[in-house]
Amino acid sequence: MRKIAKAMAITSASMILATVTAGCSEGETKSVPKLPKKFCWGAFTPKEVSPLLPAGDKATLRMDSFHFSERVRQASCRVYIDGNQGFDAVARLEDTKDLIEWSSWDPADPDPIDVGEKGIVRDNGAATYFACKPTANSGPSLGKYLELRIEVRASPDKNERQTMPKLLEKFMTFTKDKLKCA
Repeated sequence: MRKIAKAMAITSASMILATVTAGCSEGETKSVPKLPKKFCWGAFTPKEVSPLLPAGDKATLRMDSFHFSERVRQASCRVYIDGNQGFDAVARLEDTKDLIEWSSWDPADPDPIDVGEKGIVRDNGAATYFACKPTANSGPSLGKYLELRIEVRASPDKNERQTMPKLLEKFMTFTKDKLKCA
C-alpha cells in the first residue's frame, strides 16, 4: 500500500512540476531571431531593422539579385519570422512617375515625409520615389524613376511612423549609390 501511495505522490509531483515548467516556458518573452550583420543587398543592419520585427524563433531571408534589366525591373528582399513575412524591401524601376501608385495605402492614413520626390509613411510601411538618371558608367538606362517601399509586420505597440523615414532614406541612399544614379 505504501508503494502505491509513494508512486501516486511521485506521479502527482511530476504532473505539478510539468505544469509549472510549462507555465514558465509559455511566459518567456520571445525576442527577434538573429539576423546577418548586413542583409538585403547589404543595405540594412539588424540594429536598424530588428526593432521593427515581430518576435519569433527563426528568421529566413529571401532576396532577389539587385540587378535590373529590360526584363527584370524589380528587386525584393523579404525577412520571414517563423514562416511569416516580417520585413519587405522593394525597389522597382518605372518609366514615368504616373505608374507609381499607392492608393491601396489610403485607408492607413499615410503621412507625407521628406524622403525622395514624394515620400509617405504609414503605421507599417513607407514608400518614396526619385528620378534615377544613369551616369556614364552605370550601364543601360532602364527606367527614369525608382520606387522604393519598405513594409514591416511588427506588433501594434511599435512606432514605425517615427523610425521608417530614416530607414527609407538609408535605402534610397544605398540604391542611388548601387545604381550610380546622377
